[in-house]
Amino acid sequence: MDLDEFLRINNAIMNKIMSTKPRDIVRWYTIINKGNMNIRIQLFLSKKLASLTSDVVLKEAIHRRAYIGACAMMYMHPRFIDELTSEAEKILLTPTSMLNEEKITKIAELKSYTDARECLRFFFHELVSGRPLNPKLMPLCEKYYNSGIMLPHLGLLIHDSQRIDVGSIAHVREIAYNYLVTWFLGVIRDISYGSLGAGEIGTFGAHVGRGKTTTVFHSLRTALMSIGFDQRQAEEYSSKLIIFDPELTLDVIDSILTNEVKVPFLIIDNASSAFPRHWIQIGGDLMKRFLKFNRILANIRALSGITLFIPNAPDEIASFIRNASTLRVKGFKIDYPKLVATVFKWDKPALSIKSDEIVTSSTIVSIFIYPLLKLPEKVYELDQKEKNKVARKEVSELKAKTIEIIEKKTKTGGEAQ
Repeated sequence: MDLDEFLRINNAIMNKIMSTKPRDIVRWYTIINKGNMNIRIQLFLSKKLASLTSDVVLKEAIHRRAYIGACAMMYMHPRFIDELTSEAEKILLTPTSMLNEEKITKIAELKSYTDARECLRFFFHELVSGRPLNPKLMPLCEKYYNSGIMLPHLGLLIHDSQRIDVGSIAHVREIAYNYLVTWFLGVIRDISYGSLGAGEIGTFGAHVGRGKTTTVFHSLRTALMSIGFDQRQAEEYSSKLIIFDPELTLDVIDSILTNEVKVPFLIIDNASSAFPRHWIQIGGDLMKRFLKFNRILANIRALSGITLFIPNAPDEIASFIRNASTLRVKGFKIDYPKLVATVFKWDKPALSIKSDEIVTSSTIVSIFIYPLLKLPEKVYELDQKEKNKVARKEVSELKAKTIEIIEKKTKTGGEAQ
């Protein structure tokens, strides 16, 4: 990544934010926040339905397939749902899945699975239009909506179809409905109102290959499109705002501090390599640089709207970054035979209403399902190139450390003899 290009893009985004009316940003924030709330309400209803269901097979299907459905609601284009449901007889399900869809139809008090799929299509289109979901607009589907069966039904069609390759029809829409987007837009809104206070610091951690970079990319793209960038420009800028090369990270930060420029976004991928958890054991000049970074973290907050670190594992990043974070998201793996799935959660402390105790509540920030959600090919290749480079470097350092330890032991043993 070119440093001048990084600063140029941030400057272009800052100019766009400042020239956008705050009410327009607030409008998009409200639309996406409501959409995300609708999805989370449906997840809550599906969990409630699963707890009340005595059929063990159906209970498992409701619980697990709901997360797939939620991911599709967050990210998929209406073309995806149309292709998935338009020709019902061609979507061949396994016998167990067909039986489960029949049970879903009965729960929703509908006559056939065709009616259930029509309800699914209707509510999906209502959601992605940005309008509030109103089941009274389609009275036939009120029970379908209120029962909490919508997300498990969608997840079942995606996961259990034997004829449709979901990867080939996985059209991602321009606007994603997840909590990360509202976090981005909340900071953009504050900047547009003239906020010059300390920015947000976040960590977005999960193990390698669990969809961290992909989720951040699509969320950032949505935020940029919400303030007026077209899709092509939003994708280009999103790919260049994410610092894939950890070796450039400290240089970028040094440049921002030296020039005292305000940047909306500072997003650091492969952050475990740039700021390792056990940094204090490294020693030498690099440790001194980390100590300097620890001291200037407050200055970085003043110069960056959002500083987001993407570590290679949930907590594999320096403690001073974890302690300073205002948003700490962790990804949890879910096992599916044909899909890679991660649920990203934010555990946030809050003051209990009933007492003065601090309690922790868990919010689902986003859900990643592969092959539904992918990076654009060029961004994927760049991401993989940098991840491979980091891996080779870490293996090389480990081999050097191992040789050093063996040589010390050999020398010590020789002296002892």
